[in-house]
Amino acid sequence: MSLKVIILLLTGIIGIGGLILFQTIGSTIDGEGILREPFYLVPVSYILIVLGFGGAAFILLRRLIRG
Repeated sequence: MSLKVIILLLTGIIGIGGLILFQTIGSTIDGEGILREPFYLVPVSYILIVLGFGGAAFILLRRLIRG
């Protein structure tokens, strides 16, 4: 496996870690009734997952097609 694929897979794993972190931190409602949650982790995690695993799949499929 090339270094590019390993880096892309690690990027996808970091994305999954972000979703786990979002669930672990959880949401709270403060005294004024405002919802406090680390929502920024959700879109950032999805972007990392798509870029990481999608890019790795693209490189591996291209390698299989070329032979």
